[in-house]
Amino acid sequence: MSCKHKTKQLTVGSREGEVDLGNYDLIKELWNADLSTTHDCESEPTQGKTSIVFRSSNDAELFLTIVNSGDDDNHRTLTERATRSGMDNKEPWALNLGVFPSDQNSRSEVDINLCVQILIPKSDYDDVLNLMRDFNS
Repeated sequence: MSCKHKTKQLTVGSREGEVDLGNYDLIKELWNADLSTTHDCESEPTQGKTSIVFRSSNDAELFLTIVNSGDDDNHRTLTERATRSGMDNKEPWALNLGVFPSDQNSRSEVDINLCVQILIPKSDYDDVLNLMRDFNS
């Protein structure tokens, strides 16, 4: 994915990279939670949603567990949109799967990793960011 947004350098522990300004705070919280992402974009070109690409299905699952762990009405509707079962007339989330080769130590072995792209409507961004901040505090 090629994003053409303004970026800012982010370093969290051993992770570092250029991150789109529009999702800088969320990526920082994800990295603080030890969730690995790659090729994130503040506004995915075809759908206009914040795109987060997790480098493993386990990280994507933990992220979805974190943001869907609340008990109030706002969290329930967020869960419904994330699982595409909501009837609240707000935009649903989207999930895509992909594969990429892992870092290779030898040319004879190629490991393939599953990555999970989660597309979050901009209307849910602040709620997701606050849930990640709560998780990290």
